[in-house]
Amino acid sequence: MNLIERIKNRTPLSDRKKGKIATAIGVACATILTLGVVTAPLGIALLSVGAAVFGGKALFHAQKTIK
Repeated sequence: MNLIERIKNRTPLSDRKKGKIATAIGVACATILTLGVVTAPLGIALLSVGAAVFGGKALFHAQKTIK
């Protein structure tokens, strides 16, 4: 089963909730980073890492399927 098929399959409720929360946080980090609200180098680094980590976490939870 490839990645697209796994994402399209039914996902358990707990993983769906965790994935939605991780997606929201990742998108918020990426949006703040894109808008340029934060100009400190440390803030830019933390927002970049946050967007990548929470994006990966959302993808991880999206792959969980009900057997």
